[in-house]
Amino acid sequence: MIHFFSINFTLRPGMVLITGTPTRTARSVDVELGGRWQPQPGLVRASRYCLSGDLIECTVEGIGTLCNPVTGPEISRPVPISGLAVSSR
Repeated sequence: MIHFFSINFTLRPGMVLITGTPTRTARSVDVELGGRWQPQPGLVRASRYCLSGDLIECTVEGIGTLCNPVTGPEISRPVPISGLAVSSR
């Protein structure tokens, strides 16, 4: 990925490449959709999809915290996701 971007853009110190979440990530553990959890070291099993009002936080020591609110139609009352830094607004 870095090679691809470096061919098309000038990458400078401090630039961050953000790719998002691969499609079907949460679906892979959604039993109703045929998903099966396959444990791997360092991964936390998802307990639900993100809902409007959730706050996703990513902290990099010495740099700071990036906070991304989840927006969209309210489907149901958000509940905490075990093992992740997510909160309801």
